[in-house]
Amino acid sequence: MEEVLYLKNTDVRDLVTMSDIIPICEEVFKGVAEGTSLQENALVFMRPGHDFMRDPFTDFVEAQPAFSRPMHICGIKTIIYFLGNADKGLPILSSLMLVADPETGIPRAYVEGEWIVGMRTAANDAVGAKYLAKKDSSSLAIIGCGLQGRTHLIATKMLFDIKDVRIHDRYEKAMKKYIADMAGMYPDVNIRSFDNPKDAVNGADIVCMVTTSYVPVVFEDWIGPGCLVCATHSFSDFDIKATRTFDKYVIGDPTCDVNISKKKYADYDEKTVYARLGEVILGWKPGRESDQERIIWHHKGVVGLSEVAVAVLAYERAKEKGIGVKLERSPAIVP
Repeated sequence: MEEVLYLKNTDVRDLVTMSDIIPICEEVFKGVAEGTSLQENALVFMRPGHDFMRDPFTDFVEAQPAFSRPMHICGIKTIIYFLGNADKGLPILSSLMLVADPETGIPRAYVEGEWIVGMRTAANDAVGAKYLAKKDSSSLAIIGCGLQGRTHLIATKMLFDIKDVRIHDRYEKAMKKYIADMAGMYPDVNIRSFDNPKDAVNGADIVCMVTTSYVPVVFEDWIGPGCLVCATHSFSDFDIKATRTFDKYVIGDPTCDVNISKKKYADYDEKTVYARLGEVILGWKPGRESDQERIIWHHKGVVGLSEVAVAVLAYERAKEKGIGVKLERSPAIVP
């Protein structure tokens, strides 16, 4: 019998750290730009009656295949996303990764993906900041104090000497809990809450947009010179005008980042895209060229490959340490 390993979120958390994930994401961006690592547009099914131009991006089932022989990655990332679950006290996001052998395609592991998604999202933004933010960035604004608000501080702090963190969330309780949780992790960082997002982003070197809002809560004219905005969820919660007024607009991959934005936003113009991040990492195009540039960056497209890559690493380490639940995979049934 073939064995397949099942790994829970807690298993993955104990096997892989943010310091592992950031370089994985950087390699993926390079591979996508070079064409050596492949991922197609995610297959997304929305709930019946959903109007893409009118309704929030929620109530959907998504699958994204990923394949890279150089990185020894083969698998599928799946995600189910229901915003309304928050009001029911349920998780908004559910995810499962299928890890397969890159030479045979035989399944090797099923890996719970919620923890991976939260960490990888922040790692993608941190890689972007590495090439697009000011080198001496020390002030970070985080708009949204959920899981991704936490992971974005963890990831950004690994690459920058962050001293000042400015947070905003529509729920005061969420901000208080954020400060209580994160101040213990980073006693050398001044974490302050703000009653409105405009004050929170004022003067920040890096702004991370990690809300569940489907209308803009931060606008381009609030952003000062030299700032990098990580529009994590593209333009659901950040002003799309920035793609036309900022000095540079950088994306992860056009097959998804551009196509989704074209479908969702009537005033989106793909001609304003300056570069893919992979092109900047490879030195094909310059990243930040002055401390005065305002830059916006988003990466909804380059996700499945990175997440499957993290799942592969977790699987390999789980095998070495004897972690996870072994499942029996039956042989093919012949009619």
